[in-house]
Amino acid sequence: MVVLAVVVNLEGFLKYLNIYQGNMADCKTLLDMIDNLKVGSGLVNKKSLIVFDAGIATQENLDMVVAKGYDYVYVNRTKSKKYDLKNEIPTIIYDSKNQKTAINQIELQAKKQETIQHDFCIYKVKSDFKAMKERSMNVKFKERFELELQKLAKGITLKSGIKIQEKVQQKIGRIKEKYPSIAPHFTINRTPDQNKINIISIDWQANETAIKKEKEQGIYFLKTSLKDKDETTIWKIYNALREVESTFRTLKTDLDLRPVYHKNDNATMAHLHLGLLGYWIVNTIRHQLKTKKINHDWKEILRISSTQKLVTTSIVDDQENTIIIKKCSEPNSKLQEIYQALKYKSRPFRMKKFVVPKPEHIKHTIQKTGHFTS
Repeated sequence: MVVLAVVVNLEGFLKYLNIYQGNMADCKTLLDMIDNLKVGSGLVNKKSLIVFDAGIATQENLDMVVAKGYDYVYVNRTKSKKYDLKNEIPTIIYDSKNQKTAINQIELQAKKQETIQHDFCIYKVKSDFKAMKERSMNVKFKERFELELQKLAKGITLKSGIKIQEKVQQKIGRIKEKYPSIAPHFTINRTPDQNKINIISIDWQANETAIKKEKEQGIYFLKTSLKDKDETTIWKIYNALREVESTFRTLKTDLDLRPVYHKNDNATMAHLHLGLLGYWIVNTIRHQLKTKKINHDWKEILRISSTQKLVTTSIVDDQENTIIIKKCSEPNSKLQEIYQALKYKSRPFRMKKFVVPKPEHIKHTIQKTGHFTS
């Protein structure tokens, strides 16, 4: 097991990184790692903000880093159910894509019975873009879930279909396992026959949990030790968290840094270092595009770039020479915009022509060997 720890600035560039072996969730080991990162990145005399993954943001770890003079921020996986808003009107911010996000500090009504050795703030964040994304995913999974139930319901009416109660229940169980995020939000009713051996029909409907979840779409909570409550600090928290998340998302998804399939240490380290070198290129391109207000992610940049094609044509003339013509297509308007922002040529070349002469056939003669007898 290896752990990648990085120091990034607000533009997403790597300032320092290190790769550690073993489990870093241990409190003392985690603190040693953070201290090493701070020294290595030259931030000894500056107060640093640690962006935690929720998996290692235990109360013990949080208390430890605050005691050592660090601040932290992380997304709290456990949604706060009972809280009061500190301000009726939230702070509204707009990101680089002009998408609205509302941030409001909250106070918990009932605190957990735990010893907390430092002060902290919790912010409720409601993102329109995140809500739209979650809604889109839920609609897609909901359609697939209901399609599976419709197939099961239709099969019950067929002569050769599944009807036995136990078999129907197993089938419903497999459908629920396939769509675990949607299944709890539906109530499925089964109607047995008089002998209670077979099922004659099934029906389903969304329950109250689904309605409640729809209202919570796009909402998450930030927990931080930063005590300032002005808009500048909130914006700093939000941007720091988003940039670190973006960094690891690019490494894990766009550059396939994880999972690691190599079975020896040298191959694993080579895989990680090549991925990190690739990240420098990706982030440099994206940073240059952001300065021109082009905020595409890397997958979208690749998709747009793939619309430009290199066409290779091969023909043979009457003298049996092979003529190869390579021609680059014109970029579309979106790709042209990217090229202009990066100060690249719209086409690496217009046309290239190669002539491969007819191959000469060389006769292979067999040398005769004489036999002499005495």
